[in-house]
Amino acid sequence: MKKTKWVLVTYCLLFILSACNIVDSDYQQMQGVVKEVDTQNNRTLLIAELTEGDLNKDTQEVIKSGEYREVAWVSKIDSSKFTVGEEIIIYYEAREDSYPGKMAAKKYEKLTSK
Repeated sequence: MKKTKWVLVTYCLLFILSACNIVDSDYQQMQGVVKEVDTQNNRTLLIAELTEGDLNKDTQEVIKSGEYREVAWVSKIDSSKFTVGEEIIIYYEAREDSYPGKMAAKKYEKLTSK
């Protein structure tokens, strides 16, 4: 009986703790570095795994190089809240698979400020 209670309590705790890691399971996400902020069109260019060296290069040069697999213009967020070099996570439902891609953000999370 004592062992059964212990197993039951352990499973309950594991279930509760695993639920803590579920974040916006309805949305896909992309993590990257802000390469460009286009306030006129209210969009932000996000590039996954952008290197420090490419951060200062011309945006069109970086895009045309094809070195980065995940590159997307993000809309539906206030682009004035971002600065070039910030690392962020964008949560979205659908993404246009052009290059660079396009997505409408449902929410975002800033990871670092540079």
